[in-house]
Amino acid sequence: MKQLAIYSDAAGKCEHCGRILDLDEMPISTSTKWKCRHCGNEVSREKTFGYERGTLFWRKVLWIDKNGNWSKDRPRREFSLGGYRIVNKVSSLFLYRY
Repeated sequence: MKQLAIYSDAAGKCEHCGRILDLDEMPISTSTKWKCRHCGNEVSREKTFGYERGTLFWRKVLWIDKNGNWSKDRPRREFSLGGYRIVNKVSSLFLYRY
């Protein structure tokens, strides 16, 4: 079975159920609330995707590690986690999101 790839900067962990989420799957509209596709609860950029708001942009400060935990270190190698492949290659959709 082929694993779905998630770019490391787009990988998140639901703040409610702890399941892996992909930022690229969230609506691009800023007026739409983001919801976890597993539990249906509203998720935030900060707690679910590890971003913090800067003065002009959002900045990634936490990454998912190979054990599914938050880390302050960006992963240097690809790894498998919960049916996904976490990669460092930039997806085209992610480039246009911010």
